[in-house]
Amino acid sequence: MRGIALGRGFLYPRLPLSTPEVIHRDLVAISIRLLADTRAFTALIVLGANAHAGCHRSMPENATAAAPQAVRPADPRKISFRYEVEVEEVPATARQAYLWVPIPPTDREQTVHRISVDSAAPYVEVPEPRFGNRAMRFELKSGLPSQNIALEFELTRHAPGRGSAAPKNARVDDPQSWLAPDRLVPIDGFVDELARRITAGEEEREARARAIYDYVVREMSYDKSGIGWGNGDIYWACDTKRGNCTDFHSLFIGCARALGIPTRFEMGFPIPTDRSSGEIAGYHCWAQFHLDDRGWVPVDASEARKHPHKKEFFFGGHGMDRILLSAGRDLVFEGMLSGPMNYFIYPHVEVDGEKWSRVNRRFSYRDIHQENRDDLS
Repeated sequence: MRGIALGRGFLYPRLPLSTPEVIHRDLVAISIRLLADTRAFTALIVLGANAHAGCHRSMPENATAAAPQAVRPADPRKISFRYEVEVEEVPATARQAYLWVPIPPTDREQTVHRISVDSAAPYVEVPEPRFGNRAMRFELKSGLPSQNIALEFELTRHAPGRGSAAPKNARVDDPQSWLAPDRLVPIDGFVDELARRITAGEEEREARARAIYDYVVREMSYDKSGIGWGNGDIYWACDTKRGNCTDFHSLFIGCARALGIPTRFEMGFPIPTDRSSGEIAGYHCWAQFHLDDRGWVPVDASEARKHPHKKEFFFGGHGMDRILLSAGRDLVFEGMLSGPMNYFIYPHVEVDGEKWSRVNRRFSYRDIHQENRDDLS
């Protein structure tokens, strides 16, 4: 039987002359097939548009889908985190050499109970005035083949909730402090235009933040191949649409700030929840945006991309799988001469005011079990 073409690629059988009952039955069957194929064709068009849409093109419409089950926050988790540094071959001719190591803050998501230092080098705690970060600065000796320093942090992680109490640090908590651009996250005409296209039709601050979050999770790929990733450069992230957590959150933060939403960058380490001790390969970072009625709201777009079933949870929630060490970008601590740090998580060494790269690092953690927790409460 020959057919009738209805649009490109869709073929339906030509109806033979028959009784009204048969014709009615066949028409119903064809209508059902036409509806199904039209939906499939529409889905292909949407998928194709999303796959090729970039930061410089019009934004695809948000798809509506059933929300996955939210992940319930866990009980507080007490952790001991060890931060070890080896500095090699400071020249004998060096007049001064310093090492800076970040110190974790106490805030509404974690409480620091104890900081222990194992070092032959003298040290002092120093501030970072812009955002209120803290570091331990060590005075290194010249001419030694290696110098080893270790810090151990004992802390409790708490599950953040919307409207939870804020840390008593005005520089960190002042929303106005988190509206300015960073060196690699400018708020220029391009970023402003992108943010407005992503959030078109949304008026409320939370709805705009959610639209930016959905865009970042949908458009970015967690991909650390090649070079260029990991700097938190909004233009690089937008052009390549890939990277690690710093790249994901540079895009989120830049777009949010462009719309007047205070948004801060936070840096720390991932702490696995599937084992009670082990080594940590590298850092993790995330963001928080501010709502006037609820305070700071946590966001983790890169984890949402890696774990789609937790997407709803990571807009407004963080788990027990991280510790915070610093906040903000373009940081300068007391005594630093080599210029602002893009962000601060790894040890920073200067020899006669110049950055020194012969530095090794190692990070590890262990859970503090119930029988050893009483003295940390």
